Amino acid sequence: AAMETLALIAYKQPVTRAEIEAVRGVDSSGTIRFLLERRLVRIQGRKDVPGRPLLYGTTRFFLELFQLKDLKSLPDSSELKELDLLSKGQLSLFGNNGGDSPGHDDAADSAESAGAGKERDSKEKKTGEKEDIKP
Repeated sequence: AAMETLALIAYKQPVTRAEIEAVRGVDSSGTIRFLLERRLVRIQGRKDVPGRPLLYGTTRFFLELFQLKDLKSLPDSSELKELDLLSKGQLSLFGNNGGDSPGHDDAADSAESAGAGKERDSKEKKTGEKEDIKP
C-alpha cells in the first residue's frame, strides 16, 4: 500500500489525499501519514478548491533513496510496461520465455497449485465426494 501510494504521489504530484483515494479505492490517510513520517513525501501546500485540501509531493530524500537525479528520471509508462512483462515472465532478458529463466516465477506456479487445492476442498465440502488426484 505504501509503495502504491508513493508511486501515485511521485507521478501525479502535487496530489490530494482524495485524488489518491479515487485511484486506490481505499482510505489512504494512514499510508500518507506513514510516508510523511519516513520523510518520503511532504506537504507542498493547499489546493485552491473548497475545503482547501493538502497537496502532497515527494522529497529530496525520496529522490536520494531511489537514486534518482530528478522526477524526470522516473520510468515512463513504456518502461513500466516492459518491467511488468519481465516480472510476469512474458518477456525474458535472455530471449527464452519460461523454464528457469529470470522471468519465470516458480512462486506463481506454487500459488496456482495451491488455488487448485482450495477448489478441490471446496467441491469436497459441497458434494461430499473426494476427487481423484493424479500427480
